[in-house]
Amino acid sequence: MKSINFKSRLTRQLIFSIVLFSSCITVVITAIQLYQKYNSGVSQVEDQVAQIETLSLPGLTGNLWNMYEKQVRLQLDELVRMPNVSYMEIRSRGEVIASAGHPTNDNAIARTSPIIYQRNNEAIPIGEFLVIATLDNVYDDIIDTAFSVFIANGIKTSAVSLFIFFLFQYLITRHLIHISQHVKKISCTNYDQQITLERRFSNDELQLLVSSINAMKNKLLQEEVERVDAEKHIRSLSTAIEQSPVSVMITNPVGHIEYVNNTFEKVTGYNLSDVAGQTPRLLKSENTPPSRYQEMWQKISSGQSWQGELENCKKDGELYWENMNIAPVLDDSGSIAHYVAVKQDITEKKRQDKLILQQAYYDTLTKLPNRFLAMDRLSQSLKEAQRNNNKAAVLFLDLDHFKVINDSLGHEAGDDLLRQVAIRLGNSLRKEDTVGRLGGDEFIILIDGLTHAREVQFVADSILNSLNPPFIIGERDYVITASIGISVYPNDGETTSVLLRNADTAMYESKKGGRNTYRFFSDKMNKKAARRLTLEEQLHGALERKELSVHYQPLVDIKKQQVVGAEALLRWHNQELGYVSPDEFIPIAEHTGLITSIGQYVLTTALNTTAKFRDRYNDEFSVAVNISPVQFRDPNLSTFISDTLQQHGLDGCALELEITEGVLLEENSNIGQSLSAIRVLGVSLSMDDFGTGYSSLSYLQKYPFNTLKIDRSFVNDISDTKSSDSLLLINAIVSMAHGMRLKVIAEGVETEEQLNIIIAQQCDLVQGYYFSRPLPEDQFIKYLDTYLLS
Repeated sequence: MKSINFKSRLTRQLIFSIVLFSSCITVVITAIQLYQKYNSGVSQVEDQVAQIETLSLPGLTGNLWNMYEKQVRLQLDELVRMPNVSYMEIRSRGEVIASAGHPTNDNAIARTSPIIYQRNNEAIPIGEFLVIATLDNVYDDIIDTAFSVFIANGIKTSAVSLFIFFLFQYLITRHLIHISQHVKKISCTNYDQQITLERRFSNDELQLLVSSINAMKNKLLQEEVERVDAEKHIRSLSTAIEQSPVSVMITNPVGHIEYVNNTFEKVTGYNLSDVAGQTPRLLKSENTPPSRYQEMWQKISSGQSWQGELENCKKDGELYWENMNIAPVLDDSGSIAHYVAVKQDITEKKRQDKLILQQAYYDTLTKLPNRFLAMDRLSQSLKEAQRNNNKAAVLFLDLDHFKVINDSLGHEAGDDLLRQVAIRLGNSLRKEDTVGRLGGDEFIILIDGLTHAREVQFVADSILNSLNPPFIIGERDYVITASIGISVYPNDGETTSVLLRNADTAMYESKKGGRNTYRFFSDKMNKKAARRLTLEEQLHGALERKELSVHYQPLVDIKKQQVVGAEALLRWHNQELGYVSPDEFIPIAEHTGLITSIGQYVLTTALNTTAKFRDRYNDEFSVAVNISPVQFRDPNLSTFISDTLQQHGLDGCALELEITEGVLLEENSNIGQSLSAIRVLGVSLSMDDFGTGYSSLSYLQKYPFNTLKIDRSFVNDISDTKSSDSLLLINAIVSMAHGMRLKVIAEGVETEEQLNIIIAQQCDLVQGYYFSRPLPEDQFIKYLDTYLLS
């Protein structure tokens, strides 16, 4: 090993650190060893005191009990001669009975033990035994050995530190000196000379440093090679630009074209000879606003890049779209020497984007704005109306009886009709107005720039008049009308959702008003809408709050003159709203989907009650339950009915389902299968409100009904005159039903006169207030008890 260089700053710092470290370690180790020796000495003294107490205390106790004071003193004198023991004392009742030695409080351990005499299993305390042991011997021993321990530890620590110093010199310092000498010699002529270290271990930080320096030399060498190859690269770059799939144009600082590549010539039709010395303005189309070019020139002339899309014109006049990136090229002084424009033909992409936009924002059938775009335009209309302090109107249009045409002629005919309606609506409006399709046969019309709400009347009349001429579908003419609801900003709302909802509410009022008309939203409608929202809010949780109940109205067999069943009728009493009519809350339950859980509750409750009635009165007692069209959308309806019947131990004949024409009008291809599955269970099917629909007779032939229920409106009319049309209709319905082997139920019988007429018409069953109002279960039981026992 070479001699140590003590002039080295790192060596001096290392020596100082090692000396300081060795001294501190020596002191710490010596202190630890002396402290351990002290603890060991103290433990020995404590053990000696404990041993004295154990061996001598029994004898002292007996002598003290027998009052052999002389023996006690002799025994203490003997014990105090033991090593480290300096003083002993026996006390009884606070007085010193005997003592030996000299007491001391410095460097001593004192221990007091009670003296207890055992007599006949009784422990009698008779005094205390005090022993004081000195620690002087322990301290003397530590003082005697402290220096030798310190010297020994110093020698050991110094030896280890010296070894570490020489090891550091060998492993690190000499190599650092070698690396520094090599780095001083680096020049552009010896980049390839690598640093090597004579070391056995190479996978450490020194080797990392050497590798980094060697890598730096390799990089410098590579940069030198790259500098040599720069001209070759420039020549190859020129070839790449010429063959690039994107257009490249280079101009001078004032914008005169100096170079275009082959792709530019293919895309535009211009050769380099055509455009050399020209400006890019020869590609301009009339569709790009001048502000776009001003923005572009302002940016690139300030030394920045510009990126954007331009619609340009080819040599043959064809328009095309380009995505363009223009960047200035600076010379060595920082001034603009050229402009380079890289351009890509995006005409096809633009066409695809336009198609996607059309599909995203426009209805594919009618090409009108869809709901999303219509709502966006409505939002913009409201902002403009607010800025200009004028009005805007929303017209919600729904075609009347469109479903009939769609179902009878097919969906293709329905689509054709919707397209024709869209064209007529567009032709009846101003250019600045918007007509959109919300879905199905619902349209929305937006009218801007109104000064008075009355102006909308002319638009609504124009729309209805445009729909008056027959529509040609196939080879036939069809007349279609529409119902329109109108809401006006800001009178009827200030947000898109409120205005659309209020226009929808007004449209339903148009339907109720006879269709083919329009209605403006009013405060009365607003109250109805608010009432509906309150009902919907309260109806959620009505089952959990046990506000819903099932009442029963008796079904009376005319021939037997007895109650053979009951119709289960749902009732709702809310704490805030009081009693709510089913005609009011059932449509809301259907609209919100709550009817499914409510319907299951009614079925379960009714069948549970029926099981009780069968046990109490008649084992053929049955219950009739109304089924909503929404419930028929549940594919598990027949399974639920079957499980509920089994749960209450009932067969299918205990239940009759009353179905309105609305169920059959649903677009549900499985309606026949559902009804057949229910009939397989033995459950009877009843056509409710028969005679009020337009096609009920066809349904009797198509579906497996057991009973017809004559609507109460016919029964109410028969008491006026026996020759009324209602009486003739009832007679016809009964005759037809019996001819088809169906039973007939007349509902709404309230007087004896009506009952006698119904009996004369040979109806099978009757129900109505004449017999009883719908009653809760407990009152219905009392009614049956009275009725059946009378």
